Formats: sequence, structure tokens, C-alpha cells
Amino acid sequence: MKKIIAGVIMSAVALTMGALVGCSSTPSEEVPDDPAGTKTAVFEAEGCDLSEYSGHGWSNNATGCQTIQGQNTQKIRENQSVLNSISNGYFVGFFGVENTALTFDFTSAEAVEATLVLRLASEWGTMTVDDSIMQIEVNGEIIEYNPFTVTGKKIDSAATVEYGVPFADFTISTKISLKKGDNTIKLIGQGAPFGDMESMDIGPGVDCIKIKSMTDVTWESLWEDNQLNVKEN
Repeated sequence: MKKIIAGVIMSAVALTMGALVGCSSTPSEEVPDDPAGTKTAVFEAEGCDLSEYSGHGWSNNATGCQTIQGQNTQKIRENQSVLNSISNGYFVGFFGVENTALTFDFTSAEAVEATLVLRLASEWGTMTVDDSIMQIEVNGEIIEYNPFTVTGKKIDSAATVEYGVPFADFTISTKISLKKGDNTIKLIGQGAPFGDMESMDIGPGVDCIKIKSMTDVTWESLWEDNQLNVKEN
């Protein structure tokens, strides 16, 4: 297990890199500048502990590292714009099963308020993400946030689902409070159905989370171990 110290990205550089991969920093049309001195920590979803994570797809279920997709996924390799938009080349799919969570444990050097950004895409067509699809828990407290729209490829049925639109950044409307020391953010599926198909628990694919603050934030990524169990899918 390798300790990853999340890189410090100054605002202007972050916006420039975002433009290069075609991502937006907020779900709104206007992108606010980060205050001078802002540090951005990036935590990859595929680096989470996935030992208790599972989900449903259209034609199969997946558990643990089987839920990691990206460079190992034929359909995504065939869509260069989607592939190029994925941070680190991989993301965690199959998100949505009720009470199944992606958990990010990390350490903050100081107690601060921070901005949380989620990098997401949808294989279920365009979806409005709200607390009926995903709850966000910060240090044991569920936070309220404004709904936002993740654009996806138009699909005719569950049999035609795919990630057809690149991943993008979505800034959560609510500021989060970090403690000095250990912190935890959970993204929790809510079992939202696909139309009238109650057995299909839908949600966005999760590439990474970004925490913007005025202090250093680090985490212990499990990617070195997880990548050994990534399979072609």
C-alpha cells in the first residue's frame, strides 16, 4: 500500500488542464476562479477499498475490483473522447446499489472548509443526480446539495447502456468541513430504478473526487494492490 500525497494544483493550472480534457469545473455555465493559494487533492475511486463494494449492470453483477472500468473495457477503448477524459485511465462503475458506498479516507493537515468536486459520467443516459440517486456523507453526516445533471448518450433501453459522453467535474453546492486529522467522505448508492425496472440500481460512474482547500490533504491509495486484480471487461 503506497501513500499518495495528492498534488497541489494552483487554480490557473487546474482550469487550463480542465480545458485540455474537455471537462467543466461546475455543473453551471459560469466557472468561478479558486482563491489564490487553493490546493486541490485528487483521490481516484479505483484507489478505494472495494472489498465490500458491489453493483448491478445490464447483463451482469460485479464485486470488488471487477467494478473497475476504463482502459480494460473494450467499449470505452473504442470511444477515444471518453477514454481521454478518465483520470488515471480507470473509474469505478456499477454504482447505485442501496447503501453500497465508495469510501474515501484521508487526512487534513488543518481544520478547514473545503469544496468537494465529483468527476462523473453516466451510462444510463442523461440523469439528474440528487439524494434519491446518491447521498454524500462527510464525517458521518449526510450533507444536502443541489441536484445537478450528468449528460449521457441517449439510450433506447437498458440493453443499449454505455458511457457515451466524457467524464466531467461537478462542484457540490455545499461547502464541507474537514477536521484536522482523519476524515471520511462516502458516496452512497440509493437503489434508484431504471424506469420501471426495479432490479436495476442506477447511478453515475465515479472517476475521482477532488477536494479544494487551503491546506494539505493526503490519503492512502490502494491502487497498487487493486490494479493487480483488474480484469478485461
